[in-house]
Amino acid sequence: MINYQEGIKFDNGVITVMIDEAGVREGDSIIKPFASQLDVSLEPVLYYPRATQFNGYSQAEIAGYYFNFRLNITFINKEQYQKLIKLKGRFNVEFLGTGRSYLCNVYVDNIRGEQQNNYTAELIFSTVDFYQSNELPDDNYVPPYVPTYGESEPISINDIFSIQNDGDYIYISGFYDTATSIASIYKFDRETLEIVGAYDSSIVYFESMHIDGDYIYAGISNGWVRKINKHTMIDEGSSFLSPERVTAIKSDADSIYIASYYGTICQKLSKADLSLQATSSSYGGALMDLEVDGDFVYIVGYGGKDIKKLNKSDLTLVSSSTPTFFDISSIHIDGDTIYIGSVSVGEGWSTDCFIKAYNKSDLSYKDKQYTAFGFTNRIFHIVTDDEYLYFCNQSIVRIKKSDFSYQGYVGDGSGSFTYQIRVDDYYLFYFAGGSNKVIRELKDNFII
Repeated sequence: MINYQEGIKFDNGVITVMIDEAGVREGDSIIKPFASQLDVSLEPVLYYPRATQFNGYSQAEIAGYYFNFRLNITFINKEQYQKLIKLKGRFNVEFLGTGRSYLCNVYVDNIRGEQQNNYTAELIFSTVDFYQSNELPDDNYVPPYVPTYGESEPISINDIFSIQNDGDYIYISGFYDTATSIASIYKFDRETLEIVGAYDSSIVYFESMHIDGDYIYAGISNGWVRKINKHTMIDEGSSFLSPERVTAIKSDADSIYIASYYGTICQKLSKADLSLQATSSSYGGALMDLEVDGDFVYIVGYGGKDIKKLNKSDLTLVSSSTPTFFDISSIHIDGDTIYIGSVSVGEGWSTDCFIKAYNKSDLSYKDKQYTAFGFTNRIFHIVTDDEYLYFCNQSIVRIKKSDFSYQGYVGDGSGSFTYQIRVDDYYLFYFAGGSNKVIRELKDNFII
């Protein structure tokens, strides 16, 4: 058995495999020394196909760059095992005794779970996916720093309605603390997920939040919008009172745009002092979400069952999409495409939610629909990256943008709602309602 502390460790985003010329021996298994010829005599603990060549290089020539091996690891500590099985993605892998560090594709396979209080999994390392070129990296190659899965300490708060990522910090806001009856915006270090700042308020809860430059624009349940310095987490005094419940906030260079649930209107405010610049006509029902691009604002909600396109200058109506068969709870723009998410359709627990795609130019339907079977309440939020669309409810689901094919899910299994998610190059950030923790999940770590 490989001892977790001695055989492999995780530190600052680097997976370190500890080896030497004699190998590390614990019980019946061996971590084979990472020698230049990569002998395969201990297969399957360590393996490398003898006859395989990549792009014309022989095994001996590429041994320092191409490898693919498995490591069977047994834990007595369940917590360590649970952290390991979340691994999937690109990591720095440092092999002690070789002086080398590599960017690897790392994932876990053959998870066998608990057997006599032991937890066994097979950790797989491979560089093959990343070095498919005629030029091998030189000895000075340094893989990019990629921290692993992370979670914050539990937060004393009921629900998190908004989560934002500015590249260095994660911000969350939501319902009040049950112990103090104070609603807060918390600021976390993106890598350590430690709380580094907070803004406390005596209001009921923060319905929405948006970050632009140096400021947080926070929408409050009673209709107020506040401007908060994100560095100091201090309210600088600017505020605006809209009709109750500010459900969404977005911005451009000079203005912010807010959606009002009870007011059923969109309003345009100056970023400088939050003074009112324009107000739209009523949507015809509660406004739930909005998006902006260079020239227009797009609003969705209940009652109207359509996308309305407004001029940014004065919020007058430009056009509307053909109404759908459902109320619309979320909207997201990606290039020339608008994605919308539905309120659940059905009765009781026999309900479904839907994702649809539209052309941004004329709001015509793209004839693409994804059905989230058994989803209750609504699709709370939609985000995208280059390849995938992510949406959330009681779990977070990933589908391909190209064909809307299902690509897996993540979630804490508590049944609690996830109201917002954020993605960047490597990670998915969300708030797990079951544990009351902010989670940093590798984007590749979806269960299919």
